[in-house]
Amino acid sequence: MQTAVLPENEGARLVALHRYGILDTPPEDAFDELARLASMICATPIALITLVAETRQWFKARIGVSVHELSREIAVCAHTILGDDLFIVADALDDPRFADNPLVATTKLRFYAGAPLTTADGHNLGTLCVMDHRPRVLDDAQKSALRALAKQAVAQLELRKEMTDRARAEARIASILDEVEQMKKDFVANVSHELRTPLTSIRGSLGLLASGVVGQLNEEATRVVDVAERNSIRLMSIINDILDFEKLDNGKVELNIRPFALRPILEQAVDTVRSVAAHDRIRIEVQTTDARVLADDARLAQVVVNLLSNAVKYSHRGGVVTLSVHVGSTWTEVRVKDRGAGIPAEAQRKLFQRFSQIDASDSRPKPGTGLGLAICTAIVEQHGGEIGVESALGEGSTFWFRIRSVTEYAQKKPWLPDVDVLLLDDDAAAIDNVSAQLAAAGVPVRVARSGEAGLAAVAEKAPGLIVLDLQLPDIDGFSVVSKLRKDPQRRDMPLLVYSEGDLTTAERNRLQLGPTRFLKKTRANDAEFRAAVGQLLDYSRGRELP
Repeated sequence: MQTAVLPENEGARLVALHRYGILDTPPEDAFDELARLASMICATPIALITLVAETRQWFKARIGVSVHELSREIAVCAHTILGDDLFIVADALDDPRFADNPLVATTKLRFYAGAPLTTADGHNLGTLCVMDHRPRVLDDAQKSALRALAKQAVAQLELRKEMTDRARAEARIASILDEVEQMKKDFVANVSHELRTPLTSIRGSLGLLASGVVGQLNEEATRVVDVAERNSIRLMSIINDILDFEKLDNGKVELNIRPFALRPILEQAVDTVRSVAAHDRIRIEVQTTDARVLADDARLAQVVVNLLSNAVKYSHRGGVVTLSVHVGSTWTEVRVKDRGAGIPAEAQRKLFQRFSQIDASDSRPKPGTGLGLAICTAIVEQHGGEIGVESALGEGSTFWFRIRSVTEYAQKKPWLPDVDVLLLDDDAAAIDNVSAQLAAAGVPVRVARSGEAGLAAVAEKAPGLIVLDLQLPDIDGFSVVSKLRKDPQRRDMPLLVYSEGDLTTAERNRLQLGPTRFLKKTRANDAEFRAAVGQLLDYSRGRELP
């Protein structure tokens, strides 16, 4: 048996081969179809697209054989890559180079014809070849077809490499952009934190000077101190906005969702901006409401204050700002209307983006940071709500947001005497432990050992509380909560997440249903578990949560 010598450019050829990254990749239709065409055109039972590596010949496409590769030492294709045109063996038994080749003895190989896969820079990476178990000859048309199919195989290799290189480049660019974005966020957060401490001290010192605690100032000094104090307050507001947005944008703000009356929040927000409004003789009208919502009251107040501040800022002197509430079956809508100049339609689309302002000039009498509405958007969307604006030039603007109402589920409760707990867990020991604790407290328990079984149990009868383990055999706890949140009749249900593992703030926000508590099985003792269950069941019985 004659073993093929190595090509003169073997080192460069192998570098080129590996550059394509195709060895040991799964089958691909484009290559399989070329091999199939070669088999049909040449009327042979075997057709291959091969790549000749250091010690083996690997098959990218194969028709009529079951193996994926052969030793390069016995590969006929190793001879083909030494030339620039077809390599044909009409009858291996009559060819002294191959008569004793193991392939002839074991596979009965008699006929071989192969065209090298030659790249643009002259490297023969492998072959497109056909084989048969009997002696054969190819006519000129078949030879031409074999050469053409080999060129198509090379073109497909180039296309595949280009697509792979592009995908890698795009992934690398995306990775770099993510790194830059994270660096930017970290830089902004760190700088903001570093500025906050000295700025607090400066603001406090200016306050002392302005109040006369350290001695009376003359009129000019008082004016200068007032300007400095106002600008320090503005700078502190900018820093606070940046920090708030960074936390919200990274999911670091944990929402404390609970039911509460909306009216006190609105009244507090009005009190916060009243002095600024009074300075320009702007009147704030507030519609009274008995609405109750499910939200984080502190974050909701932040949204209302921001919208009211903007309305006052862009109102004409002596104008009116209206704060109204509209209650639907499942949503409560808060609307803040001003009678200012209005906002152009093209500007409305960008308003809720970070650093977006109607007028970016800092010469405005009441400039802002451009983050307020972006912060409001992040807060409202984390609540699962919506925010928007309606405006027309010359007629003013109405900013609105919708938040979940406390629905009939939390208000009427005709099933009070039969309030129970639904436990979603597949761990037998945990089921026994929870069931025993609740039974001792006189609370009925239903058990569902999978997510889908739990959803079916909720549909059959709404429980007073769901106790949820996140690791379930079918769908996980996140999927269970996601499905319940999409159901207007179920999304306000009390939930106790009782599971293993630590949860990030973003994960906790994904698990918010109605009033929601989190306990870790390995940390919470029995007393803490019973206390959490008791508080959440109190909500189901119509009482306020602590």
